[in-house]
Parts: sequence; C-alpha cells; structure tokens
Amino acid sequence: ASPTGRPPPRPPRRIPSRLRRCLLTFAHVGTELRRRAEFQTIEAADGLEAVQKTEELQPDLILLDINLPKLHGFEVAKQIPSLAPHAKLLFMSQESLSDIVRKALSLGADGYIQKLSAATDLLPAIDAVLAGQRFVSSSLAFTKPADVPAPRRHEILFCSDDAAVVDG
Repeated sequence: ASPTGRPPPRPPRRIPSRLRRCLLTFAHVGTELRRRAEFQTIEAADGLEAVQKTEELQPDLILLDINLPKLHGFEVAKQIPSLAPHAKLLFMSQESLSDIVRKALSLGADGYIQKLSAATDLLPAIDAVLAGQRFVSSSLAFTKPADVPAPRRHEILFCSDDAAVVDG
C-alpha cells in the first residue's frame, strides 16, 4: 500500500496490436511474414484467386506479382479499389523498367519491390505502406514523373542573312 493507504496504481494493460491480414501471391514470402506475430498470411495461387480472396477476406495488404497466371497482376490491381478499398497494394516483381513501375503505381499501388531486393526491402516496404507511405526499391532506377524536368523548348528563327537567333 502507498502512504495514502491506497494500493499502487496498476500499469496500463497492453492492448495487442490488430492482426494484419496479408494476401500474398508468393508462397516463399509467407514464411518471412509468419515470423511476425501481427500478420495473418493468406495465399493466392493466381490472379483470379487473388481477386476472389480479396473480395472475400478484405486483407489489409496485398502483395502482388505482375506476371500471374489466369489474370495479370495489373488487371488484379484495377479491381482492388472496388473490392477492398482500404487495402494497401504492394507489387513485387522481377520487372525493373521504370515504365512498368510507373504503371504499377498509376494503378493505385502503394509500393513496388524488385524481387532481387526482396531480402532487404520486403519488411521495410510493408511497414512503410501500412503506415501510409510510398515505397519503391532503391535498386530501381526510378524517378517519379514529377521529378522529371519539363522538356526545354527552343525556338530557332532563321534569318535571310544566314544568321540564326536562338531563344530559350
């Protein structure tokens, strides 16, 4: 008892964090996520199954490959906003072309991991995406379209005396 005669205050109870449902189209990634207690992993073998399980199970995170059998990953991504509007979408692919990364992000993906960087990027990418941040593997030579300067416009006026004036 304390000097006031009352029992000491109890420490606040720790409320376990909410279990996060992760839909995966990669079986080997599930092993890594199962090590973290806050993740419940659900696997889909192909694009059609990913769509069905997304609608049925309402995952918090969808880790999606681009080249899926039965339904391409981009086609799956187009359907996610109407099936599970709160779900975060993270692509993981061997594709590294900036046009493909841009396409994935334009379809609503919150992140993009190159498979070659998955060992180091997977968990940081998941944490970032679930926290509302965008993640793109640093191994990708990718710049956001907004970072690319607008093309310069040059006007050339040819004069009759063979002199040229360049403006811009």
